[in-house]
Amino acid sequence: MDSQSLFLTANADTVYYLGFVDLTGGPMVVETPPASLGIFDDMWFQWIIDFGLPGPDRGAGGKYLLVPPGYDGALPDSGFHVGRSGTHRALILDRSFLQDNDPKPTADLVKSTLEIAFIADVTNHSDHSSAATVFRTPSAASRSVGPAKRCGVADPASDQCGQGDHGEDGGHTANGTVRSAIAVRSALR
Repeated sequence: MDSQSLFLTANADTVYYLGFVDLTGGPMVVETPPASLGIFDDMWFQWIIDFGLPGPDRGAGGKYLLVPPGYDGALPDSGFHVGRSGTHRALILDRSFLQDNDPKPTADLVKSTLEIAFIADVTNHSDHSSAATVFRTPSAASRSVGPAKRCGVADPASDQCGQGDHGEDGGHTANGTVRSAIAVRSALR
């Protein structure tokens, strides 16, 4: 390896996070943090869309709508950067840069801005005050994931509603999206 190398390598002065978004239940919205350098890929590592500095939000942070293959439902006309995945799961990979040589402000920024939600919940509640968020990185004061989307299925082991895995309380886990988000949260602690 020399100065002519054409690939990025990990380094100690950058905050990295990685996660997976499950699209089997339909389109998902991912709100990304500002001042980042990230990408969404499908499970074949085929490019979906960039975010952050190389993406359409140009480093300001943005709302990305990830659409699964074969989806033919209605999509919003505006307000989202749309990426179409070739697989039903998408990879999110980001590197965010240190502020004053300290990872804490950067990790706090990611925790306070990264959010994953069902498209129906975001478009029905544009102010997010009552949206059923699948995952929001917790603040330092709160380390719990939630709230999960409720469907009222009496038996959490069943999938009678057809919308994915259920927690013990009958809330959705977005077919693994929350479990992946927990891994992201743990990496940022």
